[in-house]
Amino acid sequence: MTLSFKEQVIDATRALRDNDYDKAIAIYKKGLAENEKETSLVKGIAQCYGWKGDLDSAIEYADKVLAVEPNDHEMLMLSARYWSDKENLEMTYKFVCRILENPPEQIEKVSRWVFGIIKPLSLVFKNFRGIEEKSKLAFADAKRKREARLKWARDYKEWYEKYKSVYNQ
Repeated sequence: MTLSFKEQVIDATRALRDNDYDKAIAIYKKGLAENEKETSLVKGIAQCYGWKGDLDSAIEYADKVLAVEPNDHEMLMLSARYWSDKENLEMTYKFVCRILENPPEQIEKVSRWVFGIIKPLSLVFKNFRGIEEKSKLAFADAKRKREARLKWARDYKEWYEKYKSVYNQ
């Protein structure tokens, strides 16, 4: 029996929850065989390999995403981190520059009218309770993480350029 795309994502999420990266990779690869243009699956494979510590495979799959979506901030950031972990200063610098040239899009907040619709539903359905507060926290957390990643990239670029100027004289 073939699982739907949604069921495959759910199975992969369960595997990730259990830190079973090999299983998640297998699920993503199976999904990719059925839908080779689904970059979210390729991203998932890259991340799983990174979590496993297989940086060469992680870079290979991140590169596949970047071949299709060259400004994908998440994959640029992961590539910089993977190259940094491999202690390849020049490749890290290359990806850091691309990150800074292509900063992530600002995350938009959900319109107030959406919460105006959800609020009455929260009186009847428990699942809708607290969504406004949770979304505000999620947006603030995403903004904090995005700013921290950009700060790391700026700091790395500054360090690398100083390093190169000192050692290449």
